[in-house]
Amino acid sequence: MSAPRTADRAAASGLAAPICFWCYLAVAAATLLLVGLARLRADPGVLAAATRESGPFENATVLALVALGAWCLTAGRRRRNERAWRIGLPLLGVVAVAAGLEEMSWGQHVLGFSTPDFLAGRNIQNESNLHNLIDSEIFGALIHVPVYALFVYPALVVRLAPSIGRRGPISRIPAWAYPRPHTILVFCFGAGLHPWNDPVTTPDSVALVTALILFALTLTRADHDGVSWLRTHFAAVCLATAIFASSGAIFGYINLQYEIRELIVVLGFTHWLCSLPQSEPGQRACPR
Repeated sequence: MSAPRTADRAAASGLAAPICFWCYLAVAAATLLLVGLARLRADPGVLAAATRESGPFENATVLALVALGAWCLTAGRRRRNERAWRIGLPLLGVVAVAAGLEEMSWGQHVLGFSTPDFLAGRNIQNESNLHNLIDSEIFGALIHVPVYALFVYPALVVRLAPSIGRRGPISRIPAWAYPRPHTILVFCFGAGLHPWNDPVTTPDSVALVTALILFALTLTRADHDGVSWLRTHFAAVCLATAIFASSGAIFGYINLQYEIRELIVVLGFTHWLCSLPQSEPGQRACPR
């Protein structure tokens, strides 16, 4: 492969993370607008209409998963000399595309075919997918607990206590693998989308508030480039969280705000993955 072509592909890969971040900003703005309109009109149906099955947010999630799959498949081809990436990224790409098809019930709403007998009656929404065989609260926990455990808390704890990153199991995580501060805030924005007045979601609320407090503490020791923009992003996420926390009547109408949250999780994961270095530096220090 010629050097110019290699450079062009590297540049294209480097654009993926900024594009993903701008998509997140657009989704965040649309979400706040919808929540604001629903509160202004005292009509939860405004939000419910946007988060309906096969609605704009669910379709956007499908597109985001397919885009993630395509990126993984092409990025895996570029890393031919790195076995873990060469094998792992294509596998992740296949999983992402399959998740997108699962999200759209494998085309059931588009093609109009009936739900197979072995799913009918067992599927919560009587659709041709597997994830609705699981209780919605359990399924949500299967998504959101790993987000906190893998992408939010470890990076924040290590930033606050660098010594932790030099001992114990967490020391095995290379510094380049930790999500960037902006990526953490992407996940935090999405985590606020739940009915705060429901006792079932109390652990989720406590986890988010704790994460925001830890993030605020990291800002007091900030040595990040563009720290002013980071503080602005943090303040915006805190404001959005306050709006969501006071919108219990809207979210309590129907829990389809999780359609937005799932989209944010996909965008956050994609932003993290696309932000990873093109090669493995190998250092295992505290992330900056």
